[in-house]
Amino acid sequence: MQEYYEKLCKKFPEITFNTGSSLMSGNENKVVINLSSECLKKMANDPEFAKKVEFNLTGAVPGQNRMFAQAKADNAVIHGVTTVIDADGNASVTCGGMTRTSGSKQNSTTLNAEKKQKERLEKKREERKISEEKAAKRRAEKKAQLEKLTEDETFTISATGTDVKSVTQNLLAAVSGTSAPTGASFDIKA
Repeated sequence: MQEYYEKLCKKFPEITFNTGSSLMSGNENKVVINLSSECLKKMANDPEFAKKVEFNLTGAVPGQNRMFAQAKADNAVIHGVTTVIDADGNASVTCGGMTRTSGSKQNSTTLNAEKKQKERLEKKREERKISEEKAAKRRAEKKAQLEKLTEDETFTISATGTDVKSVTQNLLAAVSGTSAPTGASFDIKA
């Protein structure tokens, strides 16, 4: 078994193999494979099984390099990678890290969220501006109507109603350009 372990280390010099009882983690510069002693025994005694595991080991270094490159692109920091190959030759990989969103580099998710937020705010500002422009136009139209009515200084308005109070309300509404109030009351004295 020791002989096969040494052969494996020579075949994959870029990988550090750990067959001990405690797990070791790799990092961006070091690929570590925690190989179970049962798997190592099977590899030493079964060339077909060894071929399968060795084929999977050929992808360990490029795979880990891609993982670290993608993490950097997403502005994430990976603190460690633990790869374990069990007795059946199955590999499992665990890594821990964090995403940084402060500073000049931010991940794409944060940038997209900020972009959408800015777009929503800009849309609301545009809607508010349009609404204010419409309100200003209505005010100007009412002012123009009132000026037109008062420029001659004499004008005729007719209002009808069932009593003096309703006639007066209708008259005031016509002069001011608003609708007659409903439910409002005031006293008219002669």
